[in-house]
Amino acid sequence: VGIPKNKNMTNRNQQQQWQQQKKKAVGLSLAGLALVLGCACVFPHTSTSVRSASIKSKRSLTVTKIDPSSLPESEKGTYAVDACGNSAAAEGVDLGPLRYCTDAHRRSVEHCSIAENNHILRRSGDPKPLPFSVPPILSPLEIVDIESTRRTRSKCQSLEEFLSSVRNGTRQWEGGGEERDETSPSAFMPGGCFVPAVPPEPEQVCRVLSGYSRVIVNGDSLSRHLSMALYQSIRGDYSGYPILSSSDQEIFDKCRCDGVYSEALLCRRLVDPRFAVQDLSDLCPGTDFSVEYLAAWSAKDQYLDLSGLDCSGVDDKGVLLVMGGGLHYDLDATRTYREQIEPLLTNPNLRRCVELGRARLVWIGMKAMSAQVAVKYPHQSREGSKAFNRKMACLLKSSEYGREVAILDPWELTRDAPTSDGVHGLADVNLAMAAQVIYLADKWPFPTGAEPPSPANANCS
Repeated sequence: VGIPKNKNMTNRNQQQQWQQQKKKAVGLSLAGLALVLGCACVFPHTSTSVRSASIKSKRSLTVTKIDPSSLPESEKGTYAVDACGNSAAAEGVDLGPLRYCTDAHRRSVEHCSIAENNHILRRSGDPKPLPFSVPPILSPLEIVDIESTRRTRSKCQSLEEFLSSVRNGTRQWEGGGEERDETSPSAFMPGGCFVPAVPPEPEQVCRVLSGYSRVIVNGDSLSRHLSMALYQSIRGDYSGYPILSSSDQEIFDKCRCDGVYSEALLCRRLVDPRFAVQDLSDLCPGTDFSVEYLAAWSAKDQYLDLSGLDCSGVDDKGVLLVMGGGLHYDLDATRTYREQIEPLLTNPNLRRCVELGRARLVWIGMKAMSAQVAVKYPHQSREGSKAFNRKMACLLKSSEYGREVAILDPWELTRDAPTSDGVHGLADVNLAMAAQVIYLADKWPFPTGAEPPSPANANCS
């Protein structure tokens, strides 16, 4: 369903026509629904298969030059960025049609929006077809008024401003509304300055992550999915399975697109309970770094083993440690902190890296799970996950390590986002979180000492 060509969508009749067009799409078949929702996330289709239904975009998204006088006061005299993070000087720049941020973004939407390409295996192994969760950047998901296509965001001027924009964002659906429907494609809108929705080009991902000798993701299945999204970002392929060290064709056929993030045993066979990518020389020529996932729920001597971590070497570039968890501790923040996080933060090898200024530590909070999850698991309610995030943030900030750990809170990012089972997000969420970690590592690779001080005698009960 396209948007009328008229550049002024303020006319009430036009808006009503647009709403009527949307309602007509509700009764379509699954294949048609996938296409319509994909078309609501405008992408080109040319073949005669299910891709070529006669529903097409009715206009091209074109963004004209920015008028400096129309910019918010906070953006004047600074740089604004478009929806993909490309710099737009305040004196004006032609942003062009912002449909895809990267070639990988375009390829994945074009491939995975074909109905037969996108399904997710249930834990039972049965395929569940669904529309692809990753939309183009500027689409009817975001646009009600054509003038909103000119909207830019300011660059985040500090790490705290960036983290706040993630924490205070909101998810929006077709037409710019907030009709909470996790079965329909939606888009996350930052709560302030620019926050990326998809990772940058692979060359930039390699540049950023190769600024460390080791990239370690520690946590549960949610963290495992993040590490897989990081590897997809390195490969520049959001539709294929991220691990290529297997000849098992069934995995690559059944675990692709959103299905990469299925919790079916087949789709996690190669990455559970840990995996490490030691040689990235083919994907990132001229670099020397590794990406590893360490499961926090498996044997403790495994995920606490940082014996190979040594930041004191002349050529060592330090470590990016991304921590997450809580599911296997029943969302008990005190227990998660004491049994998983504190042992990591007190590890002597990691302490040495911190002392040398060669460690970027990131804690990723708990996601907002589907409302249905709480029926069977009350402790995993949305209120429970939000309370868990508040207490974990308090425990971290009030500890002696409070200045060292950046806290990414994905609760709003994941609220009513599509999932495979009510808990585990799909490509949309995982690629967005990978993009946020990469962006953070690029802009603020190591603590500067300017982070806010830890609150004294904080009560985290």
